[in-house]
Amino acid sequence: MNASKATAADDHALWRDANRRMIEKTLSEFAYEGLIEPAQDGDVFTVSGKRHRYRWRGRRNRWGQPCVVAGSVVRDDGDEPVTDALSTIHDLLAPHGVSPVTVAHYLRECLNTLGADVALLQARRGLGASAWLRLPAERLQTLLDGHPKAVPCKGRVGWSVDDNRRYGTESAPSFRLHWLGVHRSVAMPVLSNGWDTRRLLDSSCDVKERRRLDRALQSASWQPGEYWLLPVHPWQWQGMIATQYAALLADGRLISLGEGGDHYTPQTSLRTLANVDRPWLPDLKLPVSILNTSAYRGLPARHVAITPALSEGLQRLLQGDPLLRQANTQALAEPASAFVPHPLYHGMDGVPYQFDEMLGAVWRESTHERCQDGEQVLMAAVLHQLDDAGVPLVAVMIEASALDAGEWMQRLFDCTAVPLYHLQACHGLGFIAHGQNLMLRLVDQVPTGILLKDLQGDLFRVDADWERPQGIDAQAWQALPAMPPQHLLHNLWTGLFGSVFRFMASVLHDAGVFDEEAFHRLLAQRLRRYQFAHLDLRERFAQLDLFAPEMPRLSLNRARLAAGYGDSEQRPVHALGPALSNPLLFDHPTIDQEDQ
Repeated sequence: MNASKATAADDHALWRDANRRMIEKTLSEFAYEGLIEPAQDGDVFTVSGKRHRYRWRGRRNRWGQPCVVAGSVVRDDGDEPVTDALSTIHDLLAPHGVSPVTVAHYLRECLNTLGADVALLQARRGLGASAWLRLPAERLQTLLDGHPKAVPCKGRVGWSVDDNRRYGTESAPSFRLHWLGVHRSVAMPVLSNGWDTRRLLDSSCDVKERRRLDRALQSASWQPGEYWLLPVHPWQWQGMIATQYAALLADGRLISLGEGGDHYTPQTSLRTLANVDRPWLPDLKLPVSILNTSAYRGLPARHVAITPALSEGLQRLLQGDPLLRQANTQALAEPASAFVPHPLYHGMDGVPYQFDEMLGAVWRESTHERCQDGEQVLMAAVLHQLDDAGVPLVAVMIEASALDAGEWMQRLFDCTAVPLYHLQACHGLGFIAHGQNLMLRLVDQVPTGILLKDLQGDLFRVDADWERPQGIDAQAWQALPAMPPQHLLHNLWTGLFGSVFRFMASVLHDAGVFDEEAFHRLLAQRLRRYQFAHLDLRERFAQLDLFAPEMPRLSLNRARLAAGYGDSEQRPVHALGPALSNPLLFDHPTIDQEDQ
């Protein structure tokens, strides 16, 4: 009985903690996006919803965002912390005229997120920052909070409690994949040199499992040589493929072979899976048709078709550029991809995108293949993560290095911001390097380089009369989504600056490790230093203006609320909030003066 009561009390405490964290995130991000406009009196902020007034202690960071002191949010004239996230979010949205249907769906995503957050808090209970950083990288990343900008960052609409337990990241599950025989007349994978369908199968199956699947295919088909084998996420098979591809399964163009092969575990993105049994073999990115964070997590045909060629070209570009090579800027290779079109939905005008992205795969090089002796590879999201006692993991990383905080930051900026900006200015390629797809390379806790991953949908080319970069195939270049230079720059602001550095600078400042203004000043100095060293690109720097007085404020929650939850032909895009005073704008001396 006592144990039962303790468990119930513990669960309630975790639920309150998850709610408190979501409330603080909501107030801060809604204010940053301009959805709410809190008044400030010293270190006290207040904002009114439809029914209640909320008050908290905090400060405005360099981005004009009100930060929230943990546990300080109270309601009306009370002094008890507010711990009901759903009613708070509902109250804050009520004055804005958002459709009740949209609000209800948004709250559903928030409830799903709270459930996952409770599981997350349970999984990392008592785990301090130092112990966290000693975990294997695959486990370390599954314990991170998730996207810092999206309030419902674990919405996972379409998954049940059991689905979360089996396939969510929090419990580090291990499972086998479902396998389909795909007739060559239906689809064929796109392959880099040196890859074939047998090698793809070998990367997920040992000899015993490969033979078992081969026998299963031979017993199910008169022409087994006309098929190749495609892995499918087990939830996707049960939830979508078995019914939506029933016609191809009925006539034998697809053959279900059941589960088998190596065991996999989900990475933070859920649909990207790491091989548990043989970690050095490729990761797999598989469609999982759930609504999570901002979109349904499928694989578009247009991205899959160019993946190997784009990957090969990017490898050539990164190796051939002296600055990128010296900065240790690399990308995880994606040597193979596949897309199986639906017999009806594919090519249908105006079809919701989720219907046309259900079946396919991308094979991606494992970080284990690039990890050198003594090197650690971590997701950039670690840079703004706090342990549950409020200690920034990055503070422990800096302390464990042989560098002071300023030198550590300089190393970080020189191997992240500078090469990513160079990739834009010199080569016209903009990568949205948010915390989940930018990997840091560290030696003795010092940043030494980056690995880019997940090219589908996060790599854009400039839409201007710029020369195509050497090494990138012309067809792959033309197939990339294009945008004018001033919009390409937004990828750097939306990703690295807005999704990583904005939060990192605040947690370091609040922990007394490194002043936030000094953080942004140093970042601006390193970027200006790069510009002065490459005056041949000054016309492009003017088009990719890092130091304009104002920058666009791209807003994720505002976009979700504006788009609603109806099906659409295209994924939602970021919405614009009020213009942002540029946090990198300082009165800088010339580079010659800086060196004196």
